[in-house]
Amino acid sequence: MIELKRQMDKEISIQKAKEMVPALTNNIPASGMSLKYETINTLDIVQEFINLGWVITKASTDSGYKHIYDDKYRTHFITLQNPKLKSPVDNTFYEIIISNSYNGKSRFQVQLGLYRLVCANGMIAFTDVVQPITVKHIGEGARVVVDKVMETILYQMQIVETQTQKWNNTKLNDKQINQLAGKILKARMGKDFKPHKEQIKQITNIQRDEDKDNNVWEVFNRIQENVIQGNFEFRKSKRGPKGFFVTKTIQARGMEKPTVLKRFNEKIWELTNKIVEEVK
Repeated sequence: MIELKRQMDKEISIQKAKEMVPALTNNIPASGMSLKYETINTLDIVQEFINLGWVITKASTDSGYKHIYDDKYRTHFITLQNPKLKSPVDNTFYEIIISNSYNGKSRFQVQLGLYRLVCANGMIAFTDVVQPITVKHIGEGARVVVDKVMETILYQMQIVETQTQKWNNTKLNDKQINQLAGKILKARMGKDFKPHKEQIKQITNIQRDEDKDNNVWEVFNRIQENVIQGNFEFRKSKRGPKGFFVTKTIQARGMEKPTVLKRFNEKIWELTNKIVEEVK
């Protein structure tokens, strides 16, 4: 357990998190909100989780509505990890991502995830069953909110354990691996994108021994990591100065925006689960 904590993301203090996320110093809703709107204080919630053994590892503010709302009102994200909670898979442990805002654009939400040590993937466990936990801004106290959230999270952990064990025990053949790779790549590039063989080869490339097996868990992780890091190229065509189309090969960029990563991870976890159900 000590070794596991040593490999966690570096802990961020409450003070540092306040500097990174101005909303943590605020508990007043943006102007124009209903009189019934009572904020759920993110800082109070985070402190309650810290009291339960969680530590802050990431803190950020979404760039949306920047031209309308000050940073202290916009959607913000706090990631916490807990080395004391048993994980269903070796080299992983649980994390939770708290998102909240004070401008009415989003509810308070907690998403359960798995953090994989060997490649630092922020992997979100999301299926039709493991849904994000949302709470309306109606003024409930932090302790009440956290108690409700933890009750649901402990139940969700059981579901995640069942799913990941099934992924570990399910083998994919080359055709199925390529099919999964194509679907995950389209989840990033868009439904009209048509993956070609070289791209499939790039994103299924094995970067470490921990991912060399062809079970769903290891295949998923190596594809996910390559796609998120932008370890593939794609072609883009545009009309040149003389009216002719010119095709260029472009190196993909890494995915960094929290909201984009969250949606992407949710989507590919769900589609991977569907493929597992189809495997005989």
